[in-house]
Amino acid sequence: MRRVPILVACVGLVLCAGSSFAGESPLSDAEIVAWLSDELKEMAATGNFSGVMLIARDEKVLLHEAYGLTSRRYNVPNSVETRFNLASASKMFTGVAVAKLAEEGRLSLEDPIGRYLDAEWVSETVGKKVKISHLLNHTSGLGHFWEGWDEQWPKIRTLADYRPIISDELAFEPGADWQYSNSGYLLLGIIIEKVTGEDFFEHVQRTILQPSGMNKSGFFEMDLPHQNLAVGYWEDKEDGGRLKNNTLFLGYRGSSAGGAWTTAADLHRFVLALQGDKLVSRETRELLWSPTTTSPKYGYGFQTKNGWVGHTGGFDGFESYLYHFPESGHTFILFANYYDSGYPLAIKIRELYPRLIP
Repeated sequence: MRRVPILVACVGLVLCAGSSFAGESPLSDAEIVAWLSDELKEMAATGNFSGVMLIARDEKVLLHEAYGLTSRRYNVPNSVETRFNLASASKMFTGVAVAKLAEEGRLSLEDPIGRYLDAEWVSETVGKKVKISHLLNHTSGLGHFWEGWDEQWPKIRTLADYRPIISDELAFEPGADWQYSNSGYLLLGIIIEKVTGEDFFEHVQRTILQPSGMNKSGFFEMDLPHQNLAVGYWEDKEDGGRLKNNTLFLGYRGSSAGGAWTTAADLHRFVLALQGDKLVSRETRELLWSPTTTSPKYGYGFQTKNGWVGHTGGFDGFESYLYHFPESGHTFILFANYYDSGYPLAIKIRELYPRLIP
């Protein structure tokens, strides 16, 4: 089974050369919206984009448009109500959930993970060395769980079912370096379950999604009928570039490392809830969005660099991008269900920061 990085890599930068954003003068909201809207229409017309974009400034939505097909088999178009898979961008929910438990005094970010995870999950040595904060900002030294995934995914129904493919082997001493780790975020989900006594999915729904007003979002079971879920498509280069959908690869449900479904409007509500201190305090939010010396481009559950905070995610057939610029209040949300079709636009959005008008 073809597997792509859950965190979308920064490639194809040449696509931005000579864009209409060249120059240094400030851009008004109207100019940004007009340019990106024209770009979206042109790309969609040539079959090079399928998805949804939302642009907002604080609470005001400036652009919310959908293009392409959510199902090529049944010729169903994407709409602003279509729900897309966030892939790794779901880590933001896990990060906020852990930070909220810390605020409530139910755990500390400096706790060793062995306080909550027994030998079934990690060795005694790893349990003492690795802290919750290391898991949150990818400095634990743990890796991914893709080795063995092909054999295990049909059996996975709960977070505990990931145990056979989680390795506690460390690539470096915790806190000494940075390495993106899906295994680390899976363990955070287990810690949430141990501390709360709740199923991870139910806990996130109750404490993060519902308070944010994200009524169309969740970790959906793939063997149940859920309306308006996008089907993801990609060109399988290992099979001559044939266009395929990702239905068989999604597994039963997501996890604390990724796989939530949401709409662009709901994800905007999540940003507003964070900004309005409805989920965690301002001090905690600032911590979530703060990089460290060892983790200069990642806070606690959020990417943070070049003036923006948020997260990106990618999986065969899906791309998700959330870029929030706290200084100006702009939020850009881009979902694509035709893989790599969103990336050229995502690059251009990131280039906007120096020209946003505060």
